[in-house]
Amino acid sequence: MPLIDQLAQFLAESGGVPPPAPRVPHEASDPEETLRKGNTQCQHCFKSRLDGVRMSRCGACRVDMYCSKECQKAAWPVHKTRCKINQRVNEQVGIDIEQHYKALRNFCQKHRPVLSDSVIRALDLCVDPSRAETDLLTIVVCPRPGSTRPETDFYATAASVTPLDDFEPAKQDEMQSQLKYASELCKREGGMGAVFVVVCCVDPIIMNVIPVGFSQECLDDIQPGEPWKERLFSRMNEGIVV
Repeated sequence: MPLIDQLAQFLAESGGVPPPAPRVPHEASDPEETLRKGNTQCQHCFKSRLDGVRMSRCGACRVDMYCSKECQKAAWPVHKTRCKINQRVNEQVGIDIEQHYKALRNFCQKHRPVLSDSVIRALDLCVDPSRAETDLLTIVVCPRPGSTRPETDFYATAASVTPLDDFEPAKQDEMQSQLKYASELCKREGGMGAVFVVVCCVDPIIMNVIPVGFSQECLDDIQPGEPWKERLFSRMNEGIVV
């Protein structure tokens, strides 16, 4: 079923109201959030929070993270294009929905491990890694009233593989520029490249574009055709963080 039809079905069946947020952390969650911290990396030296470093976001775009001013300065030649794009997006969303945008970013950061795993499975990158250049994983979410934790602030309603060509030309150019930047960073560290996950919120309409790096080791751990959607929805909608 096409993504838009899945969303329409959800809205029709539920009235657009997701189920209540879990009141306590899920028992399957890792209190230390080891995988997530390992995925929170400096965008220059790739040290993570597991290395004991503290991360700070770029003060201009408030998206990319660095472990030191030295790394941020060294990364500037390749970050400057993405930085301008991020700033333009921030200006477009406006102050009134900035908090929603921040909440969506935090939600995605909490669920980064399952987003990374799901896009590799959804695109079958273990069979054809070149699909990372032409397709992406789109996930539609709705805000969840009553949530008290960032990992349950939204509820996933639909997910589908989307061709990059489905986006308007101007957006395609921006995304291809970001993908090239992310792929260069990944390859510099011995990876194969990067692929996009796009998380779209329907009310208000905001979007978080997440580049995910992948390596041959990641692909070797996955069998072609393995299911991914049920696990993705379970992790995101039950607030399971690892």
